[in-house]
Formats: sequence, structure tokens, C-alpha cells
Amino acid sequence: MTDVLPRRVLVIDDDVDFAHLVRALLRHVVSQVLIETSSLAGMAAVRAKRPDLILCDVDMPTMNGFELRRRLVEDATLADVPFMFLSGRTGATEQLQGLRLGATDYIVKPIQPDVLVARVVHALERTRKAPEKAPHLDSLAGDLTVVPMADLVQLLEAGNASGVLELAGGGLFGRLVLSHGVVVGAHANEQSGEDAALLLVALAEGRFRFAAGPIAKGSTLALRVGPLLMDAAWIQDELEHLGAHAPRVDDAIGIVKREAAEALFKDRPGWRTVLEDRRFLRVSRVAELLGMGTLRARVLLGQAVQQGTLRII
Repeated sequence: MTDVLPRRVLVIDDDVDFAHLVRALLRHVVSQVLIETSSLAGMAAVRAKRPDLILCDVDMPTMNGFELRRRLVEDATLADVPFMFLSGRTGATEQLQGLRLGATDYIVKPIQPDVLVARVVHALERTRKAPEKAPHLDSLAGDLTVVPMADLVQLLEAGNASGVLELAGGGLFGRLVLSHGVVVGAHANEQSGEDAALLLVALAEGRFRFAAGPIAKGSTLALRVGPLLMDAAWIQDELEHLGAHAPRVDDAIGIVKREAAEALFKDRPGWRTVLEDRRFLRVSRVAELLGMGTLRARVLLGQAVQQGTLRII
């Protein structure tokens, strides 16, 4: 049986019955569970109670969960409070939006009680064990089969490390550039940017060496370790699931169902260019127009291919 952790969890959800269900599930593993039924009250509780973890719904009146998270991130005194979404929104776009806002997890309703409890305990244990400053970061080196990649980059994040992490394994030779624990640059073979970072953090074997030092400013990349690890796992799983439906980088994409295609990336202006172009565009070009990495584009376009909205040329 899991020991009761001396931690305070705040549940923010306008569904009162659901909030009380979550409290009932967690009361045996944490010492205190607070409930607020509006985002505004939740924001006030975060400031007043300083919880060790926030569990927040997305769809709430006045201010939704995404906006609440944005406001917390903008407050330097609250930005580091661990945050998890509990939401009925099941789409990959919503989940990615939550993770990009720095949430440590995104759990879809209806919840599986054992899974919820396990994820909450994991998040709290990780927070408790994270050192204020990781020791001996100047000379880290070793084997990824001994020190898993996820543990390694989380250690660098916890240590607020700046420097270059060199990696070699699985046919990849590359490096992650970190500034104060955030990935600001990535190169792997011929790849760079987000694609390179996603490939490198997914490495299961190989060698690593971290050289600490100041990092020059000017990078447009800013990837937090937690969301990056989750994105890498999600992309890997989706590509395996999609199989032949996932287009390759050099494949071209054609439109099968115009109306459905128009709704795919409504929030990205570049998609209009894809819809209006009379030629078949390659995935690499579509990704460029959408402003995302090719790995992420392959997954999202592959989902549309699987649904019959697009086709691979």
C-alpha cells in the first residue's frame, strides 16, 4: 500500500461530483486534497495555499483551464507549481496544447482510478526527490542503458543546467543545448530543431557526455523537458499505430474531403496555403507552412489520412 505523502493537492473543476470523486481517490495517498469549483477561485487558492500539485479541468466558465495555466506561468512565484490537466477533451491537439503550456501530465476523462492515483503519486514523488541543485553536472558522462535518457535530461532540468549534452547511439550522433534546464538547441545527424530534440530524447541506448558552460543567446527553440519527453513518446506510439497511414517526409499529400480538410488546422494560417495550392505538396513543405517539425506533421497528417480526409501521393 502506498504511504500517505505529506503533500497538498488542489483540484479545480466545476463538476462538483467529479471533484469529490478525485478527493476520495487521493485521500489515502496524500495528506490534504483541496477543492475549488471555478477557475477564479482556483487561482486564488493557488496563491493562498501554494499546493504541491494542481489537478485542473479544461472546460470551465469565465476562464478555462488553459488560460488559468497561462496566468500561472506568467507569475514567476507560481510557474513552478506542478500542474496536471484532467479533461474530457480527448483530441491530440488539446493534449499537446496542455503539455506545451508546461503541464506535467494530461489525463483524459473518464478517468481510470488506479491510473490517476499512480500518476499523481509519480508526479509528487518526482517533485520530492528532485534536488535543488543536481551535483557534479560539470562532468556527467556514461551509458544510456545505465542512466536512462529520461532520467538524464530530468536531472539536468532539476539542476537548472546550462551546457551541451553530446549523444551517440541508435545510428544518431547529436547534441542537445540546454540553458537553465531548457532545451534551446538540438542537432541529430541531418536534423535540427524540434525534430532532432524528439529523436534524441527517445534514445534507449548509446553514450552521453555533458559539458557545462554558458550558452549564447539567439536560439528560437525553447523546449521544456517534461513536455518534450511526453511528445517524443506520443509521436513514437502514434507512428507505430498509424503504420502505412503515416506519410514519409518526401511523400506528397492530396486532399480527399475538402470540407473536413479545411477544419484540420484552422488555427495555423499556413494551412490555407496548402488548401489553395493546386500542386501536391510534400510533407516537409506542409510542416514548414504549418510551423511545426516534420515528425509532428507526419503524425497529424497521418491521422487525417487514416480518417480518409487526406491521401498520400
